[in-house]
Amino acid sequence: MVFLHRVIGSAVPNCPWLRYQASKLGNGNLPIVDQRAFLREVASGPEDVIGECEVRDGYLVGYRWSPSYRVFTGNGFIQLDPWFECQLIDAFQELFRSGAKQTGTVA
Repeated sequence: MVFLHRVIGSAVPNCPWLRYQASKLGNGNLPIVDQRAFLREVASGPEDVIGECEVRDGYLVGYRWSPSYRVFTGNGFIQLDPWFECQLIDAFQELFRSGAKQTGTVA
C-alpha cells in the first residue's frame, strides 16, 4: 500500500486531468477515487477514495493518502484511472529493473 501511495503521490503533479481540474477549482481538495465503483455503477464509499490532492491558486500542491482506502472491497479489486495505472506499471518495472541490476540477474 505504501508503494501505491508513493507512486500516486509523486505522479499527481504531472497528471493532466488533475492539473485541469485544479485550474478550474482554484482552491480546495480533489479526491482520487478508485474506478471500481464507477465501473459497477454503485456508490463509492470511503474505502474507494485513494487519497486527495490539495489545490491552491489553481495548482496541485500536495497529496494525502486515505487511511480508509482498501485495494479489495465488495465492489472488487483495485481499478486505477488509466493514467495512474501506467504510472504504477512504470514504477513496478523500474523497481524490478533496479532489483535485477543489484542481484546481477537479467530482467
